[in-house]
Amino acid sequence: MNIQLDQKEIEAAIRSYIEEKGLDISDKTIDIKMTAGRKHNGYSAAVTIEPKSATVTSVNTAEVTPETESKDTNSTEIDPSEEKINKDAPLFG
Repeated sequence: MNIQLDQKEIEAAIRSYIEEKGLDISDKTIDIKMTAGRKHNGYSAAVTIEPKSATVTSVNTAEVTPETESKDTNSTEIDPSEEKINKDAPLFG
């Protein structure tokens, strides 16, 4: 008898094995990385089990128009009352 399994079937078997060992993976994200070993080392699988990430159900948006646009606080205008910086001065010493 010859049985061949594809990647999806192997991953399903790994998930089933994990559940048989008593781990609850119903609300978890399972990441399986398969690696082929050299010579007679066979195959291995690295399994990462993490909680499912929260999903965003709604996003609040606001329309910005010229009438509602706020003043840019990152302006490059120089205030004459500010002290001038000497760019040629050493940083230390």
